[in-house]
This record gives sequence, structure tokens and C-alpha cells, in this order.
Amino acid sequence: DDPADPFSKWVKSNPTVFFNHPEKGYLCVAGMVQRALQEGRSVILILVDALAIHVAEAALAAFESELGGPPTRLLYCFTPVPTITEVCKEAILGGELPQRCHGNLKQTLLRRYDLTSEQLQLAAHWQDAERARVTRQVRLLVYRDNRLDEQLSTFTSYRALRESFVPLIGSVARFVRQWTEEFRHWHGTPPLVVLTGDHGFTFGPREAADGTFGGGDGGHRCIALGEGRPEDSKLRDESLTFLDREMFHLRSNYLVARGRVTGQGTMSDWSLSHGGLLPEEVIVPVIEWYGDQEALPFPDIAVPSGVARDRGQWILTLHLQNNHPVQTNGGRIRVTLAGEGTGPATQYQALRPGTMQALSLEVPGQDLPNNQEVVFEVTLT
Repeated sequence: DDPADPFSKWVKSNPTVFFNHPEKGYLCVAGMVQRALQEGRSVILILVDALAIHVAEAALAAFESELGGPPTRLLYCFTPVPTITEVCKEAILGGELPQRCHGNLKQTLLRRYDLTSEQLQLAAHWQDAERARVTRQVRLLVYRDNRLDEQLSTFTSYRALRESFVPLIGSVARFVRQWTEEFRHWHGTPPLVVLTGDHGFTFGPREAADGTFGGGDGGHRCIALGEGRPEDSKLRDESLTFLDREMFHLRSNYLVARGRVTGQGTMSDWSLSHGGLLPEEVIVPVIEWYGDQEALPFPDIAVPSGVARDRGQWILTLHLQNNHPVQTNGGRIRVTLAGEGTGPATQYQALRPGTMQALSLEVPGQDLPNNQEVVFEVTLT
């Protein structure tokens, strides 16, 4: 007997575990992000489409190499079911029930994490990732990479897929290292990095003998039924099961493959796919880096009254404002003319959330002709 059979039956009988379990339910991902943001930290959230448990080792190796060490946390959680991107992606990233997801990921993220558009950076594919840059305002960067999922149907073995996955996940890890360095530049500490998948995948016939899943829903091991129900003959099939949309908080009813094998044929007709209730489809890794770091944000700087000129000096009154939900540490601030190596420096104090400190500094420098701009560089340490 296939040991996966009792697992899929258990999944069908325990739909609340996906949503309610504090560590094993997929909502734990959004919980990690939310807590870090509330603590004043920045976050990089990476979702690799079809990041199954059997490719997690390659992902760990790539990220450890680029980020300089092992993760601070590694766990495994249940995804929503059925295990297809249109059900899982927005629900996991936005911490929502699938029935509340309407295809507008940006709005879901802004609402869930209480962010402005300037505080959220989205990258939908690797071309977006190459162009993405972190500014001071960005607090959450979300990147979705779907190259692994796109390749599933082209391979006929796990080994071939794993070999192809190594350079792919290596490129993702390099993106994350670059963004981590940019966040560190702006905020003084690395961001929380969270890597997960929206579903896994399995190996089986391309379609059932009766054509149940042949090409339907893009070759997935499930079929959307809308408000309808399957025929009685389908319900009597031990390899299939029915997912009620109200019980599983879905926007549609689904007929889903329950077992590891649906249909018959030689292995030459098999492929990698997903959509069913097998362990390797339903369970994904959730991996965290820099979870042991504390938020040490810098205050924001403004010069509301502009710059004055007096006795060969540029007079600046800097306003240091803590707009973060946690206290900023004190430190040292230096102001120089652009291109100059030295300038006046002074200490600034720790600031509680919502407080401000005004500092006046005199910067030596020559007078300039009318309408010529002068550029200052401000360094906080």
C-alpha cells in the first residue's frame, strides 16, 4: 500500500490545520513578516514557485553560500489545497484565506502589512529582480520566481530537475545577497530574509487513463468545478477526492488527485506535476535568515529651513526624526560638501518613536554663483 494514502485522507479530514496551526499552517509565513515589520525591521520575502521539500537542500546550500551562514530557522508548513499557484501564492504571501484572494497581490500585501506603495517593492520574475533596487523608504521586498514551476513539465526525472535547479536557485540567492547589502546600507542591519514555496510537486502519469486530468487546468492534478460537484462515478474513484470550497475556504470546488499515481502507463509517459494532496505537494519549507538580529534603524533626516550662508560657512539645521515603531540608537553624524573628505561631526541621541532632534552644523565652503546648487553628504554611524 502507498503510505501517502492515509496522509491524503488525513488532509481531507483536517482542513483547519492549514489555517489554524501556529507553526505548521501556511499563515506562519505572514506572521513572521508582520512581527519583523512591527519591530522596525525590513524584510525580504522570497516565494519560489514549486519549492518542494526535495529541492530544499539545494536552496539551503545556495543561500548559505551567498548570505555567509546557515539559516536562523528552518521549518515545514502546509500550503493551501489544492496545490496550484492560483490558490496558494497570494494566500501565503498575504496571509489570507484563498477565498479572499482576488488576483491583486499588491493590494493584498499593502492591506495585510499596513504599508504605503513607497514601502513595498515587488518583483514578479527574474527580469524584474535584475532591475529591483532598495531605497530608504522600502520596508518589504517581495520576489516571486516561477522558473522552477515552468520547467516541471519538461523533465521526466527528479535528478534532471535537481541538476537544472542548482543554477536557478543560485541566481535567486545572488539577488537576495544584493538586496540584503542595500538594506544594510540604508538601515545599518540586515533585513529578515524568508524563503518559501507556494506548493511542491510529485512524479506520475501525465494524465489519468480516462483523461480526468489530461491537459485540464494546465496539466495540474486537479480540476476546478466552480459551484458544481463531480459525477458520482468520480466520487467512487479511490484515487480522487472532492474538496468543498466552503470547508477549505476556496473560491471554487475542486476534484483532486489523492494518491501518488492516477492512471496507467509506462514511466516514459510520466512527468513532474502538482495539484494533489500528496506530502511532497502539500508540505513546503519555510527558511529564515537573520532572525536573531535586532532592528537598529537610523532616523530620517530633513532640512526644513534650507541652508544659510554666514561668514564663509554653510549653516544647516538638520531634523533627525524617528518614524519607526522602535527606538533608534544614538550615534555620530557628519556633514561634508560633496567630493570633500572632511567636515564637521557631532553626536546625535537615541530617539523614541515619533520624536525629533534638531542639530545645527557649520560646514566650511566657498561661496557659489547665483543659481548654482551645492550638494552635501550626510553620514550616520
